[in-house]
Amino acid sequence: MDEHGAHREYTQWFYEYWKPTYLAEMQDFVDCIAEDRPPRVGLEDGYRAVQWAFVAAEAVRKGTVIRMK
Repeated sequence: MDEHGAHREYTQWFYEYWKPTYLAEMQDFVDCIAEDRPPRVGLEDGYRAVQWAFVAAEAVRKGTVIRMK
């Protein structure tokens, strides 16, 4: 934060590093449509990933271990 507002620096290598992963995800999406099949990862997977991220952030904030069921 400064007099011009909020800023966040980004890592220039981020996209280049993850590019193969993004391409694989996009290809799988297209293949799902072309092959009329469900995706390898579903809604439950995405929900759990977000849940774990929030719990991890809370654990760091509190400086403790939080066990998930």
